[in-house]
Amino acid sequence: MPGERRDYYTAEVQIWKMISRVFAEREGGEIRHAIEALEEALVALEPHLAASDDAERERAELQRTRVLALLGVAKIGRQLLDTLVSTAKVNAEPLSRLELAQPDDQPGDAG
Repeated sequence: MPGERRDYYTAEVQIWKMISRVFAEREGGEIRHAIEALEEALVALEPHLAASDDAERERAELQRTRVLALLGVAKIGRQLLDTLVSTAKVNAEPLSRLELAQPDDQPGDAG
């Protein structure tokens, strides 16, 4: 109210606005944090990928493959959340294209 020193608040009556704000802030933050952590993990693997020890290099390559797969999932999750929050519609088509390597499909993995 103009000229008054009190703060006036109104309750959010549109449930989707309230839900989408919570999703954007809480889940969006978690996804951003996960993406940052996975990108940091890729950087940390770089010296091991260039190692002279074959076993260390092979293990680093396997870890890199797995981190890249997780990073892909996190980025798809971010896109889905962004779409859900902005349009209240979700296209699950990117999930149908998602291919995650199974642990026993990786070279050098004992299973």
